[in-house]
Amino acid sequence: MVFWLSACVGGNTHANQKLTEQASSAYILETSSLQATKAENTAIPISDMTQYKIPVAITWFQEHGQGLQIVSVLLGQDMEYPLISIEEKKTVFLGPAAIDSQSNLYLIYGHKDNYISKLSLDGTITTKHVPFDKSSQAVWIGETLVVVPLHSTKPTYIVDTQLNIKEITPSLNVDTDAIPGNIGFLGIADAANNLAIWVFSRPVRTDSGFFAHYRLLDLSSGKVIDNLLPIPAFVENFTPDNDPDGRLGTQVYGVDPFSESLLLCYGKYTGNNTVISILDLYSSKSGKSIDQQERCCLNNIFDLRGDTFIENLAPESCSGQTIQNWSDMESTIATQQFLSGSKPSNDWIVSNGIYWAIKSNQSLAVFNTYKLLESEYDLPDDLANNLRNASTFQIGLAIKPH
Repeated sequence: MVFWLSACVGGNTHANQKLTEQASSAYILETSSLQATKAENTAIPISDMTQYKIPVAITWFQEHGQGLQIVSVLLGQDMEYPLISIEEKKTVFLGPAAIDSQSNLYLIYGHKDNYISKLSLDGTITTKHVPFDKSSQAVWIGETLVVVPLHSTKPTYIVDTQLNIKEITPSLNVDTDAIPGNIGFLGIADAANNLAIWVFSRPVRTDSGFFAHYRLLDLSSGKVIDNLLPIPAFVENFTPDNDPDGRLGTQVYGVDPFSESLLLCYGKYTGNNTVISILDLYSSKSGKSIDQQERCCLNNIFDLRGDTFIENLAPESCSGQTIQNWSDMESTIATQQFLSGSKPSNDWIVSNGIYWAIKSNQSLAVFNTYKLLESEYDLPDDLANNLRNASTFQIGLAIKPH
């Protein structure tokens, strides 16, 4: 028997399916007085930044004495950011890197104590202690970093480019029953309009049927918009029946709030004690599937990035490496020609909803707002082979269109 797992519906019920808003007063300033530190100037002077269309940086950990150093390079310009020395050898990155319009680089990292640092090409580093931990999801949306702690009662954190930290209480991942730490996915709904999205992976059941539950965070106003979208009914206890169109369990991987399309994964009984999984791009507006793929979709990770969703390889999953669009699940960028092939674990696709980048074991391809190839860079020859994407190696993309 093929054993297929999915998050199933618990006892949650939501009577109200209308939009609700939490007032912008949910923002609460978090105070911190950690003093900025200044490092030795290791940067190469800037000559003319306007000649470069899309700044992109790479940053990684390397061993240094009894500890580590964070090394950061602005690609294509032969410029280095100042080094960060770290004593704790278990330190990792806690979220994506980013570059502002002044080419300052932002890094979040830590182990037991966690920090955000702002690195300038003039050699200065400003560092601030942050209250979020390793079990968080984080995205840059415009000039704002959004961090959702996953397994705690902590709030959602908002960090600007001056390293000011604010809180949203309750956190985006706290459901209407006030249960914290619900499983879900933080993404970018619309980078141009500063909209973050949190999608609960477990569907909601009401007297009216089954629904996908998601929240939009408008970073310009501070408002949180709560919404439900109807999805097909499914068997909650995974008991196979003879219905050829029946669904066994459903997991919600993503929502496009503008088209009201959803990315769903469900099980389908095919007889002989066999259950296959179906990845379903479903239109909540029409009540029909836009496209379906008979493929494993267990434990996959889909990054929601504006009008695309990205799939990367993930442990204990059968995922691929694609950039697909919400309209028909077709590839938005042909990724295969930019991937390693022989060493897929080194490959990585990232986006901040404005730009997209594809990393192989030897190069980094950068795509513009039209998803056209803008530039391709060779990675440094001295990069360690044991670097892990996201945790010990990061890509910094520009957080504003150039």
